[in-house]
Amino acid sequence: DKINSVSAFKLALEQEKTNPFYHNSLAFAYLKAELYEDAINHYNMAISINPDNEWTSMVCHALGSLYAEIYGNFELAIEKYHIGVDADPKNYAIKLSLGDAFMAKGDVENAIRTYCDAISCEPDNFRAYSKAGLALWENDMIEEAMVALHKSIDLNPNFDIAQNNLGVIYLDGLGCASDALPFFIRALEINPSYTLAYFNAGRANEMLGDKTQAAQYYQMAIDMNSLTED
Repeated sequence: DKINSVSAFKLALEQEKTNPFYHNSLAFAYLKAELYEDAINHYNMAISINPDNEWTSMVCHALGSLYAEIYGNFELAIEKYHIGVDADPKNYAIKLSLGDAFMAKGDVENAIRTYCDAISCEPDNFRAYSKAGLALWENDMIEEAMVALHKSIDLNPNFDIAQNNLGVIYLDGLGCASDALPFFIRALEINPSYTLAYFNAGRANEMLGDKTQAAQYYQMAIDMNSLTED
């Protein structure tokens, strides 16, 4: 009930105009109501009041994500993420989003540094290693990318994205289709809706000369893509 939520939080703010938690809650209600400019105003107000650095870092994360996902404005997203990182250097989640924003901008080197910084905060975070692996691959650092993705899989063997991306490095980076194919198959065992893994399994089979199997995987990719639109 977005409209009543907005009204209730506005009433609360009339009682306490400088309450940062009310500003944050109203901003979230506006976000859900797709009133993005109003959401931005109240997120910024909550950040400016700053009752607690750790909490404020999370609000910066929310505001940065709004800029990135709704507006595609990665410059402003990066600015807000940086404010959040400065407020709470231990917030690894915002560092991952900062790295993603750098990647979206094509700034791969800063993305790598940011993902590695996130890893230093959470050494056992499999997603950070996977994101770092992809960034390293984009930067033509094949061996380093393989190490990062293997580490991600060691930490979580059921992470389908790392399985697929490691397969891509074996296939396209090293030209080893026989080594790549098991990673694509494993990714599909974990996630049977993984369109890209079907496509990559088709490519690996085609490289291995098994055109019948390749065609089956390609057809699965086509069929699945009609549902997932990946």
